[in-house]
Amino acid sequence: MKREHLNERFLALANALELSQQNNGKASILSEATRLLRDMLSQIETLKRENGSLLSESQYVSVEKNELQDENSALEAQIGKLQSDIEERLAQSNPDLNVAPSEFQQSELTSHGLQQAPIVSPVFVIPIHSDLQAYPEPDAIPTLVEAYLKCEQTTC
Repeated sequence: MKREHLNERFLALANALELSQQNNGKASILSEATRLLRDMLSQIETLKRENGSLLSESQYVSVEKNELQDENSALEAQIGKLQSDIEERLAQSNPDLNVAPSEFQQSELTSHGLQQAPIVSPVFVIPIHSDLQAYPEPDAIPTLVEAYLKCEQTTC
């Protein structure tokens, strides 16, 4: 019974190996199985080395990625600071003329030796000719232009 069992196992092994040789003796079946096992073990070792190499490369890429993220964050912070500096400079170079200067700016001016200009009384403009009109008649505009051009040519 043992011999029959071993023969069945050898036939199953030969079928699994898909032997193309005519000689399907037990020795050739065992040598083919041994060769196949060596090839598989060699392939396993190659895959292990490749896996180790890929793991090492993956760790290197992760470290590089973290460094680049840190550098990117630092650059974004620097960009934000520069943008706020630019906005501050623009605000200082384009003051709102509808707002009175702050006390800080006034004290800064006086500390630099600049003093405020004295307040001047209002100035009144009085026309010399009594026949001048504030707004000329629409018909008189061409006459005024002609008078201006004559005056320019003769140097009034």
